[in-house]
Amino acid sequence: MQSRLGNWDEAIDTCRNLLANDNPGPGRTAKWLWMIAYFSEEKGEIDNAMAAYQDVALRYPGHECAGQACLRLARQLNREGLGTEAAALLKSGMEEEWASKYPLLKQSALEQQALIYADMRNHDAAIQICFNLVSDNTNSLETAKWLWMVGFFQRLKGDIVGGRFTFQDVIARYPGSKYAGEACMQMSICLAGEDKAEQGLMAMHECQAENADQFAQALLLRGQYTAFYAKDYTGAVSILNQFLITYPADPRTEEAKTALVDSLVNCGRVGDAVNLVMSSVPECASEDLKVHALSEVGFLYFNGKHYRQAIDTLEPLLPRLSSERRERAKYEIGLSYWLLCDAARARQEMSELCAQCPDTNYGQNARHTLAGWEHSLPPCPSDESGIP
Repeated sequence: MQSRLGNWDEAIDTCRNLLANDNPGPGRTAKWLWMIAYFSEEKGEIDNAMAAYQDVALRYPGHECAGQACLRLARQLNREGLGTEAAALLKSGMEEEWASKYPLLKQSALEQQALIYADMRNHDAAIQICFNLVSDNTNSLETAKWLWMVGFFQRLKGDIVGGRFTFQDVIARYPGSKYAGEACMQMSICLAGEDKAEQGLMAMHECQAENADQFAQALLLRGQYTAFYAKDYTGAVSILNQFLITYPADPRTEEAKTALVDSLVNCGRVGDAVNLVMSSVPECASEDLKVHALSEVGFLYFNGKHYRQAIDTLEPLLPRLSSERRERAKYEIGLSYWLLCDAARARQEMSELCAQCPDTNYGQNARHTLAGWEHSLPPCPSDESGIP
């Protein structure tokens, strides 16, 4: 109960008291030790949690909690950028007793190993694991998921045609499943990668949704596809607005709003994009959130080639922005001055950015931009279409 209330300290103390007072057998000891590790992780004490998970895995190799601990340890290693170590840990863990006793847990470990290999861009290893899972499994929904993962990893690898055929296989073998719907979306992206955007859009419209959540997902993905692959920004605005009106409480509304803002800018409706960003900020929002939203407005003005509005919006925010956003704002202010034919002020902004953060991406970009301006002049006042 204490864990459900987020009272991690009391939850941990309760488990420790159970261990100390109830003289439990090995099974309960493993369970309560695992719970201490889990509650420590939720509390944010990552080092303590990982040490506790390791203790469970070493002391109770045949218990289900040892397998769960192995998965948690591997996930944390991967988060820390140690993908090779995470994959090796899972491989050695699956040689322990728990892997033979709990086949579903072993499947979860293999799936996690495939995802880690994919993060490392070792797509061939990820694909092979998923193929093995497909051939060894009889659960149709799990098989549909792993076959979908094969197609997804093929697409990430660059084998777009292979990915498309795999997604078609998912659709044919598991009609009506959620993975068939997701395969339809992915197949459309593959077609776009083959310069067949129109065919991809037709496939997107043919996607079969079985419930409200899938209808919502299909509508959102159709809007994103229409914008990013078909480049029909006006059509994307219509679809994404329909999604936001139909599913106002959907957890993907922020994702839809981001795509809608981008589509509005790309079809020249910068003012509408600005209004959408600002309308998303509640009256009671913190000052940091308001500053963040205003900086987004400034970036929108810049992307929409409204350079004076970009400068007027971003300059007052510079002292209050986080470092990376401040660097981006400073860089776009410099470009805006150049495109407004104020070469001296543009060079000043870029020089200050180089001095303030010489080693960051924006600092290096500023240095290259200054070098490019050395023997050139700003564009004519009537020509604000390009950035040097």
